[in-house]
Amino acid sequence: LGLAAALALDARAATSPALKAEVEAGIDALYRMDWDAAARHSDKMRAMDPAHPFGEFGHASVLWARYVYGTEMGDESLIKPFEAQVKRTVAVGQAWTKAHPGDAQALMALGAAEGILARMYTTRRQYVRGYLSGRSAMKATRAAVAADPGLIDAQIGLGMYDYYTDLYPRMIRPLAKIILRGDRKRGIERLRLVAEKGSWAAVAAKMLLVEISLHDPYGARDPALAVKLMEEVRAKYPTSAMLHSAQLAALYQSGRLEEAHKGALDYVKKAEDGRYRRFDMPKGQVFLAASLWALKRPEDALAAYRRAYDEKPRNRWAVWALIRAGNVLDLMSRRPDALKHYKEAVAEPDRWGYKEYAEQALKRPFVLEGEFTVDPR
Repeated sequence: LGLAAALALDARAATSPALKAEVEAGIDALYRMDWDAAARHSDKMRAMDPAHPFGEFGHASVLWARYVYGTEMGDESLIKPFEAQVKRTVAVGQAWTKAHPGDAQALMALGAAEGILARMYTTRRQYVRGYLSGRSAMKATRAAVAADPGLIDAQIGLGMYDYYTDLYPRMIRPLAKIILRGDRKRGIERLRLVAEKGSWAAVAAKMLLVEISLHDPYGARDPALAVKLMEEVRAKYPTSAMLHSAQLAALYQSGRLEEAHKGALDYVKKAEDGRYRRFDMPKGQVFLAASLWALKRPEDALAAYRRAYDEKPRNRWAVWALIRAGNVLDLMSRRPDALKHYKEAVAEPDRWGYKEYAEQALKRPFVLEGEFTVDPR
């Protein structure tokens, strides 16, 4: 859902109808997971005005989206090119804003580039680097708002910073000593403002509100709101696998299990017939398995988790499915079989921090507390 930061551009940012069309088409391509098309639109933006940061920011957004959603954070060869592209965006943006002081749109693009770098670092559990990048992003974003208070879409960056710099220190105590805290409630209000009155960042703000509504541990959790927001977003982008999975998470966590199950079956079918990538199949099977477990069909859930793991190449959802299969076996009092699954999971490459879950389960049988979460958030 960090894609939201990558898409925080205001509709007024385009200084010509042609550039405006390219920005809009590039954003739509990212939500549809058409990375090649998004890159082509970024090329066109760059060609229209090489000195402006929009084209460079577009390419940074594409690289980020390819890594997080295109490879499910599995291709680390994309990280250095992404970091280099962010640096290029920042350099171009700083040169532009030096020559054009007070250009709110360029300042916002500059801040958004550093913002998605911060998001990537926190996704990889590099919280200090994420905080430092986020702090740099806020300098440009605040300057954009100061230059044009009516630039509603710029509020998405301020909202994210407020929310996450309040959230992370609560959850990761060492961060409390170094982070200047934000304000969760104020951050959420800013995101709501963008969701309601923003232009191109409205969908991005809705996705952030979905994330908060599903995972916030301090009172803002509201799965029913997440369902409502995802209905709106999917109506706009019905062919996007990543948005489909977000809708499934909302349905599951709101207790609408039959709908979640039906939606997961639809997701799996689309991964089978080519409407989604085959690479997305493990994710679909994990959502299917979670719904089956909740519907008290443990054997069917176990089979779905195993199907997810059997998919190749194995992405993070496949590895997580193996751990979850072990959890199901533990809950079915089949400890020897569960141990085999955990040992197999420990042997997998640990690009996502999942090994700790398997190692914990090797030491003691899994005990279910609360709902059976889809992923290890």
